[in-house]
Amino acid sequence: MDEFESLVAEPRRKRGRPSNAELAARRESATSELNHQAELRKAAQGHQSLGLDQFGDPVPQNFLARLMRMDPQTVNQRLAKCRPAAIVGTRKVYYFHEAIHYLVKPKMTAEEFARTLNKADLPPEINKSFWDSQRSRVKYKIEAQEAWETEDVMQALGEVSMIFNDSLVSVVEEMRDRAKLTDEQTEILSAAIDEFRSEVREKLIDLPKQKFTGSMFAKPMFGIAEQPDGDPDIPAWDEDDGDFDD
Repeated sequence: MDEFESLVAEPRRKRGRPSNAELAARRESATSELNHQAELRKAAQGHQSLGLDQFGDPVPQNFLARLMRMDPQTVNQRLAKCRPAAIVGTRKVYYFHEAIHYLVKPKMTAEEFARTLNKADLPPEINKSFWDSQRSRVKYKIEAQEAWETEDVMQALGEVSMIFNDSLVSVVEEMRDRAKLTDEQTEILSAAIDEFRSEVREKLIDLPKQKFTGSMFAKPMFGIAEQPDGDPDIPAWDEDDGDFDD
């Protein structure tokens, strides 16, 4: 800074104690923060000042705008398709639990949001597209050998069982000759092998027949934990067109 600028510049404030206004502002800020922390602790303990019953009462748009810290015009636009609880004069009032779905944008990716949906939430055209994609996915998994037909799985398990059976048939005689087993020892070994063969067959052949691997189409949509009651609304497959009917 040159001499001229130093002459016209505002005098520097001397270091020292803060002014009364600054002290008052600091006290107000500290008090506000303490009150905020106290409210957070009360809320964590279930002692919030807002009662649950209050959220069950109908509220006007301006209340929702203040609560959500949104522009009233934005709230009005987003509630265009939300059915009001009542219209009093010219003003609409809404149930909070219904209006909130139209006001809050989900803070998640499109894929994460899709996982929260079920077929009741999907319009028919999207439902059809979903099943088209599911069929393509199943077809790809089969062609890529990531999924097997049930008959192929049972055949493979049967072949594994036969390998065990054929290998174990000659074990008794080989062990009798190589280990010089007595007749009693041979009978014990033979009984143990027969029990093992029966267990292998039960695990590889009989148990899989008793179990049923459901169709992938019957699994919950989009990976959600539960499926709505009733059968999935799967469109009919059209072999001629190669897709699901509308």
